[in-house]
This record gives sequence, C-alpha cells and structure tokens, in this order.
Amino acid sequence: MKLLVTGTTKQQVGGGTALNYEPVADLFVKGLRLAGCEVEHRKTTIGEDLAPYDAVLVGLVPFFSIASNQLYHALDVIERAERDGHPILFFVDDWAFPRLVSNLNTHIRYPWQLTKEFFSSRASYDWACSRKPELQVIVERMRHKPWAPTIVPAFTWGDHQKLTGEVEMMTQPHYVDVSALAREYPLTFPPTRERRWVLGTVSDQRKWLDSLNLSWEVSHLGTKASKAPEKMPEADLVQLYAESWGVLSPPYKRILGTGWWRNRAVYAARAGAILLADPKEMPQLGEAYQVVPSDVERMTDTELCSLAAAQREALFKHQPSSGDVARQLLSIVEGVVNK
Repeated sequence: MKLLVTGTTKQQVGGGTALNYEPVADLFVKGLRLAGCEVEHRKTTIGEDLAPYDAVLVGLVPFFSIASNQLYHALDVIERAERDGHPILFFVDDWAFPRLVSNLNTHIRYPWQLTKEFFSSRASYDWACSRKPELQVIVERMRHKPWAPTIVPAFTWGDHQKLTGEVEMMTQPHYVDVSALAREYPLTFPPTRERRWVLGTVSDQRKWLDSLNLSWEVSHLGTKASKAPEKMPEADLVQLYAESWGVLSPPYKRILGTGWWRNRAVYAARAGAILLADPKEMPQLGEAYQVVPSDVERMTDTELCSLAAAQREALFKHQPSSGDVARQLLSIVEGVVNK
C-alpha cells in the first residue's frame, strides 16, 4: 500500500526535532514501512490530489497549540478525504490531546478564533481566512461526529479507557506500543555508574524536583522552556542514562496509570538505569516501579543493579516485538482501506 502521513505539527509532518529526539510520528512511519508499506511522510499542499494514496494518516493536536502550524493543511486533507470517501485515519502523539474537545467547543462558539491574527504565522493563513465557512463545517463535524480510526501510542499494560475516554468522538481508538521501534543507541557502560539522577525535560519541573529532597547529584537537561541549565541531543542523554543509576520521570496527572507511551521509560530500562516515577503512573508493573528516592539513594551498588534489572523485566515482558507492532499497524490501516 501507498500511504501519506501528515498532520498539524512539524513533528507530525516529518520535520523531526532540533535535538534529534525521535518523534512518535516517525515510529508509526517506521512500523508501517517495516510492514511493507510505501510511506510518504511530509507536509501537504492545499488541494493536492489524494488519489495516489491508498490511505492518509493525519496527526492531531489541540487546535490552540502553538505547535499546530500545519493545522489548515490538515483540515484541508480531512475535508477532501471525507468528501471523496478516501480512506483516512488519525493519530495522536501529545498526551494533551483531550484538550481538542474544549478547543473545538470554543471554535464552534467563537468561529473567529480559528483564524484569529495570533495564528497568522500558520501555513496558508490567508487561504484559511478565505475559507472560514468551509473550515467551520469541518470543525463542527470533528466535534459532533465519530472520528476516523485513531492510533494512540500506549504501553500494552495501561488503563486505556482512562486515557481516551474523555474524547467521545474517538470511537475507534487503536493502542499501539511502539517501544520495540524506538531508535537503538550504541551505549558504553562504565565500570562504575555515577550515583546521580538524570532529568531531561521540555517543561519546567523545578518545583517537582525540589519536592523530592534528593541527596544525589542531579543532571538537569532540557529545552529553554524547562529552565534547565543546558540541553542535550537524545543520543547523548541516553548515554548519560547508561552512566548513571537514576532517571527522573516527572508526573503528569492526566496520564497517571493510563499507559501513555513515554520513551523515557524505555531508554532507562535499556540503559540499565532506575526510573523514578510517580507511584500512580505504572501501578500495573508492580513493586519495582513503586520506589521512593530516599530508599534508592541508600542502596548498595548490588541492590541498585537488582532493582534496575527488576524494572527492565517488568517493563519489557509486556513489550510486543517490532514485527508484531508492524503487523498491528498494517492491520489498522487495512481495516480502513478494505472497509
């Protein structure tokens, strides 16, 4: 099959990230290619012909997101695919996707919000301003009609209903554990690991970090928004995991217990480091992920090694193989194409 994968953000249309962090959209594409599909992962142009593709996959984020610079192009694809009966699927890659519901409600109540001047830097802004009535129809349908089948990145063990239940339009969610597809980094393991915590983040987690009362050194890394002292490419960050005993995983209330897929857990386990997460985030994985920092910091190296191994076993025993993930993705797409 020939597929087009696009969406509303730079990452969703194949633009990658500044520090070479692997986007979830890239993992979906990797899986579909592994399944034998011919995939174009790119931006679209307004009004381009969808006929060459057996199906189109469109990534969604909340419409008010500052990252949604390709929103108008995505709406154009959705409108034409629905109009022409062309097979279409959605996917999400940001755990805040349920905000789409309130965003759509706002756009319905205040139609001018969709093309307000604040969003003038979005691609094809002038075109959108000239098509307000047509775009408003799409917004209405997306709020009140069932969505196309939607691919959601999630660990197999999560409470998936809790993850997507707020979005009643998402009537056909498909949960895909993309762990096996995550990029493999060649790691060098030192003879002795540092008794150190590593926190890599894109948001400001200083208040949470202070609340932990850690005694080990903390390597705080991240984007400008995170207020971290420095930033680091993903390959270097994962190598730092391999040189350290601890990895910090900031809690997000919205995803606790849901199984929302986070590469942090995968890379910490691969690197043999201990992941410190909120006890409510991974209760399904048992005691190994229910640790508190003070207990970890008092452990001997032998105990730390045993805990890291227990976490790795608990996480990876649920992980499907890359072939299984590819077959699952192919089955989801075939279900739409052959409908």
